[in-house]
Amino acid sequence: MVFGIRPEDISIHGERKPNCYETKVYVEPLGNENLVTVEMGNTYLKVRTGLNFRQEIGEKAWMAFNWDKAYFFDKKTGKAIMWGLNKLANRR
Repeated sequence: MVFGIRPEDISIHGERKPNCYETKVYVEPLGNENLVTVEMGNTYLKVRTGLNFRQEIGEKAWMAFNWDKAYFFDKKTGKAIMWGLNKLANRR
């Protein structure tokens, strides 16, 4: 199974927040926004932020996923097999 989410569907914070994952950040200013690379174990994700996000390279940050926008794909076929986890949980 492969996890997929768009950079704009991940929020990132400079201080600890409930239900967030701790990570290290690498910030790339792009003029009107920042593209932040976050480290999760051996995996790297891209996050879009406003210019007000000002962590230094390698500093800790905390991120959260918008689970309504998350996708899981079958690794062999590439087909989406599950999406919108909060919607799925609310149906039970």
